[in-house]
Amino acid sequence: MSDDSDALLRAEQRWLARRVVLPETPLDLPPDALIFGIDIQYVEEEAFCAVAVYQYRGTSLEQFVLHTSAGMPYQSGYFCFREGPPILRLLDKIAERTTLQPDLLLVDGHGIAHPRRLGVASWLGVKTGRPSLGIAKRPLLHYEGELALERGATLPLTLQGEIVGTVLRTQTGIQPVYVSPGHLIG
Repeated sequence: MSDDSDALLRAEQRWLARRVVLPETPLDLPPDALIFGIDIQYVEEEAFCAVAVYQYRGTSLEQFVLHTSAGMPYQSGYFCFREGPPILRLLDKIAERTTLQPDLLLVDGHGIAHPRRLGVASWLGVKTGRPSLGIAKRPLLHYEGELALERGATLPLTLQGEIVGTVLRTQTGIQPVYVSPGHLIG
């Protein structure tokens, strides 16, 4: 990647990060709210996007998959620009073909727990205007302390002294996940 393209992506990421809204009041979802669980996988430059639609209380409603071009090679720190556009294409197709509208985007990736406060969950939230939450498998930020092995154990993720997410052990003895708000959720 050239210095010019790095500077452009960094500037775009910072510009979008300033558009992230994190309300102080909790997101209050009704029982029939729709949650879109989102993930993407790659085979070289081919992207396979998946959305699983659930009602807030856990009822599985639909699944959607899109095979498309990644559109951009992997660049460390700028993953939102590789993952975001293919996922957005799938969300657009769902909106064109169904009446399903997400009340929450639950994204396999980071929200604001990112060095420039804009992971793919934040990118998608800003681009769609929908509440989004990031749940990642690897941290991008340092955290202090020893996470207990029990289910429900947490530690704060911080950036420049501010808590921007949580290290969370979802099951006893397994690797934790890294949860952070994306957009329109505190």
